[in-house]
Amino acid sequence: MMGNQLSYIISRKLRLMDSLVLVVHLQKLVLFSIARIAVFFMSHPMPLKALGILVTKTLQNTEILRLIMFQFLRI
Repeated sequence: MMGNQLSYIISRKLRLMDSLVLVVHLQKLVLFSIARIAVFFMSHPMPLKALGILVTKTLQNTEILRLIMFQFLRI
């Protein structure tokens, strides 16, 4: 009985980790796309400011997701 519960907990944590890793990879892809778009707007300061805010928020969310992932991986 105890082995089944432990197996279930581990499988749930692994699925959660896979989901969070996927989200982090998607956010990195978004950041790469934002960086490519920013190259086209180098001469316009206002869009660059908006892109800077978006990149900052995305990086903050990525760090929060990493902290959540490591918190849930503790057994």
